[in-house]
Amino acid sequence: MMFPVESPAAAEAACRTIAARVATHRPDIALDGFLIEAYRPAQPEWIVALRNDPHFGPVIMFGLGGIYVETLRQVSFRLAPLRDRDIEALLSERPAMRLFSGARRRAPPDRRAVVGVLRRLSDLSQQPLIVRDISEIEINPLAATENGVLALDALIVLHS
Repeated sequence: MMFPVESPAAAEAACRTIAARVATHRPDIALDGFLIEAYRPAQPEWIVALRNDPHFGPVIMFGLGGIYVETLRQVSFRLAPLRDRDIEALLSERPAMRLFSGARRRAPPDRRAVVGVLRRLSDLSQQPLIVRDISEIEINPLAATENGVLALDALIVLHS
C-alpha cells in the first residue's frame, strides 16, 4: 500500500515500486494487477439506513458509522417519512452534534449534504415498490467532508 498518490504519474510510479519490491522479496509471487482506490483522509463516518420494520413500517436510522456502529452503538431511529424536526433531532443528538461542529481543527462536515441523504431515504420510504420489495437500504460508512458526502459502502436487502 502506498499513499497519498496524487496523480496518474505517481500511481504508475507506485505500481512500479511495488512490483520491484515484490520481485525482490517474493519472487514466487506473480502479480496480476493492482487495485487503485481513491484516498480519503479521515473524516466523520456515519451510518444511514432505511428499514421496513414489520411492526412500525419504514424507519430511518442515523448515527456514527464505520467501526463505531458496532463498538459504540450510537444510532438513533425515527419513523419515516421524516419531518424537518425529525432530521434536526437526529443530527442534534450526541455525539453527532459535536462532530458537526468540526473536530481537531478540521472543517465541519457538510451538514446540508447529510440532510440531503436523510431526505432521499425518507422519500424512498414512501415509494410503494420500495416498501414492497426492499427490507433494508444501508449506507455504512457515509463519509462526510466539508465538500459533501460519499457512500463508501452500501447494502440493499430484498424481502425474501
